[in-house]
Amino acid sequence: TILLQANEQGLDLVAVAGTNVYPLASPSGVIAAADSNLHGPKDLEGKRVGVPGLGGIIDVLTRKWVQTNGLDYHKVNWVEIGFPQMADALKSHLVDAVASVDPFYTRVIADKIGYDIGSYSSVIPAGTSPVNFVATRAWAEKNLDTIKALQAALEEAGVYINEPANEKSVRASLATYTKLPPPVAAIIDVPKDFRVKITPDALAFWVEV
Repeated sequence: TILLQANEQGLDLVAVAGTNVYPLASPSGVIAAADSNLHGPKDLEGKRVGVPGLGGIIDVLTRKWVQTNGLDYHKVNWVEIGFPQMADALKSHLVDAVASVDPFYTRVIADKIGYDIGSYSSVIPAGTSPVNFVATRAWAEKNLDTIKALQAALEEAGVYINEPANEKSVRASLATYTKLPPPVAAIIDVPKDFRVKITPDALAFWVEV
């Protein structure tokens, strides 16, 4: 979504490599506050729903999920809240619900701060790419060898990650570079289905939405 919005604003960006694709194994969804009595997307009319970034993937997906289930998403009050603050926002009734991902999603559910009322990712076709590496077209055209090397490195990493014997080192790397606490990095789902090559089909859903 950010790539498309940037291009619409006049930045000539191109996708040079992909990452994993939907469906994702990691838990995610819309969480209602424990005492909210909300049960589905139609119950969100007039409610405040926290998303991690307005215009970002989860914001766009949650609006699409609401719309697909018969509610005008303009009737929902969307609030920008960072993932780490979502639990407190639910407890303090700053929002009625949040759209979250792991590890924050699982912790909110486990602590009974809220409960799941639906999966915003249910609206996404399989094979859709959520995140891409991008560059300006001018830089990409001048650095094709660098891009090919990046793609090759990502392909190699994808093979490495899928080897069961490498799980310990993969999780150690995950903890190091995401700054997640080691106990969280030890249990979070690691993406397995990498699609480094970008195809039009992988982006078609985002363009349509």
